[in-house]
Amino acid sequence: MMMKHAFLIFALIFAACGDDQATGSTTPTPTQYDAGPDARVEPDAAPELRVPRFVTINMTPGRTSYAIGAKLLPEVVVYDLNGDVIPEALFDLTVAPGESARRDGDRWELLSEGVITFTACALTPGADGRGVCGDDLIVVDNSPPVILIEAPFPGEQIDGSTPTIRVAGRATDTHGDIVVYINGQEVPLVAGRFETVVIPRFGVNHVEVTATDQVNPKSTISGVDFLWAPVYEPILFDKPGIEIDDAIIFWMGQPFVDDSSPLTRGNDGKYLTKDFVDILELVLRYVDLNQQITNPVIDSAGAYLTVQNIDIGKPRIIGEVVDGGIEFYLQISDLLATTQGGLDINGQVLNLSGDIEATMSALVRLNVTKTGTGPVQVTVGALELAVEDATSNFVSPEADAIFTLAQSALRSTLETLLIDTLESAFVNQLPDLLLGTIGALDTALQNQSFDLNLGLGTPLTLFFDARMTRLNTFRRSRLDAGLAAKAHLDVPRVHLESRGIPATQIASANPFFESSRIQIALKETLINGLLHCLWDAGLLDLDVTEQLPITAERAIISGKIQPLIRPPLEGQDSTTVLQIGQLELEVKVLGRTDRYGVNIETNMAFDLVDGTLELVVDAEPRIITWVISSSAGGALLSPAGLETLIRAQVYPQLVTALNSSLSIALPVPDLSGLGTLAPALSAFEVEFGLARPVVMREGYLMVDATLDGTL
Repeated sequence: MMMKHAFLIFALIFAACGDDQATGSTTPTPTQYDAGPDARVEPDAAPELRVPRFVTINMTPGRTSYAIGAKLLPEVVVYDLNGDVIPEALFDLTVAPGESARRDGDRWELLSEGVITFTACALTPGADGRGVCGDDLIVVDNSPPVILIEAPFPGEQIDGSTPTIRVAGRATDTHGDIVVYINGQEVPLVAGRFETVVIPRFGVNHVEVTATDQVNPKSTISGVDFLWAPVYEPILFDKPGIEIDDAIIFWMGQPFVDDSSPLTRGNDGKYLTKDFVDILELVLRYVDLNQQITNPVIDSAGAYLTVQNIDIGKPRIIGEVVDGGIEFYLQISDLLATTQGGLDINGQVLNLSGDIEATMSALVRLNVTKTGTGPVQVTVGALELAVEDATSNFVSPEADAIFTLAQSALRSTLETLLIDTLESAFVNQLPDLLLGTIGALDTALQNQSFDLNLGLGTPLTLFFDARMTRLNTFRRSRLDAGLAAKAHLDVPRVHLESRGIPATQIASANPFFESSRIQIALKETLINGLLHCLWDAGLLDLDVTEQLPITAERAIISGKIQPLIRPPLEGQDSTTVLQIGQLELEVKVLGRTDRYGVNIETNMAFDLVDGTLELVVDAEPRIITWVISSSAGGALLSPAGLETLIRAQVYPQLVTALNSSLSIALPVPDLSGLGTLAPALSAFEVEFGLARPVVMREGYLMVDATLDGTL
């Protein structure tokens, strides 16, 4: 009877214990206590009660570490001498240290950090009479380390007087041995503090600090962005604005004036001009010299002469840049003037019908000047026109003989006519033609405006004005014109603490290529100055509450550092790199405030489209996000989730605004007056092209251009 009750109690206990069984643990295999190799029992000799040989215990869910408050379910399995599971085996479960966990129903709740040992012992002793137990060691680590970066300050602007940047802060943790990495390099931790130096480069520098306690599977990653530049151009205005001398330089080389190649005509019949001299030769081919002739040329009692037509064939012009202007040498080798008339000599009328063959030359100096804020002026400074040789082919041989005489009035009259005609029809037009080419530099970029709207904040209008302040000429080398630029927005400044516009250097080195036709140099400081204006006007201060994937009371982005461009680093395939650093997102939701940091870097190129230099921002940026702080001890949005938000919602609108709004119209020469010289020339078209891709050189964005004309 006693044995029957004992088996009933055994069954009830076993049923109660069986509810604690669980499977699927992935924790390491615990220590096992073996009853010994000599204890194996043959099946036909198995005892009535199976003897335990070893016990395993695993806590589920299986992890490398747990946080305080986690509730774990023990999975205990008892094996017999043959290695088979004893399903009815009873066991006892203990924890050490005793205060580190407590039983809560079938589970155990973790109460403190550290290494905790769970031990399960079978109630039935092993074959040798000793207890058979197994244990599972788990690590409780409530959180990864906490990082506080104390230097540099977020968004700090540092100049060239500080060639190395101190990075310092604290890393703390309640459990484990902390290891700290700064930009991937391990740094020592002394009394919870870390400190090292980094070498900055021009632009936005991102410092990433990573800390691990070597226990928690998660590492803490924090960051800070600072701006470093050798010098800063100061801001001198109450509103967002800049004023920069030599912001744009137009470099017109000798090949722009004359590349020594003749005017060409393609198989399609189109003339192709590559330099200014080509345009002048085209003018000479089409200008109607006959309009300048007032017939009759001679009308006296003894003579009557008209010039029916003047054909100058294919003239050749040579142009050369000289100090103070440009000189042009004109050679006409095949001039043919058709004549009609008569000459009465002592009652004998000589027939002057026929033609005159002549060669002519001209040396014209055009002075190009620019004084202060006045307009560009082009004047004829020197002029030498001459008929070098002339031969008549009249019907009357006697008239030819008279024409041949050196002091012949007939010859001098015709030579004077040819000189006056060429001077009136062509030479006198040169100042306006050159002024239309160079003068456009002074007016093309005046009084511009750009509208920018990100769709997330207040639309902005940037007012821009650039005009020539100097014009220099260098013999057989170039003309170069410097333009001062001004820009402003009619809104209050947002970042009054800014040191100014970062500059790579005070541009003194020569950024220009040799043997180019036209080069346009945009100072890097001009572009960064325009970006500074937009930032200072609040371009990057955005309300993104509606864009968040969670319902927030308020979500605001603020830009601690101005966007800027910098030259590409070695290995970067880009014209320039656009940086947007230390964007901070503050989110208020459910009574908590989380702050995040964002760093964006993307390639940026410039393209020439219909005479306009357009900014092209890459659609695939590199985005770094990190958690700055959280009032609740843990941010709701993960850095990865924030990156997705920025990439999908904010960045595309920024790209659209910049790509569609920031462009610079190049000053295409104004040659509209050609049509008044010859109707056929009204169809002449001229446009800029690129001789090579746009690059950064010596602090300037360099556009090496061509000026191509077609008729």
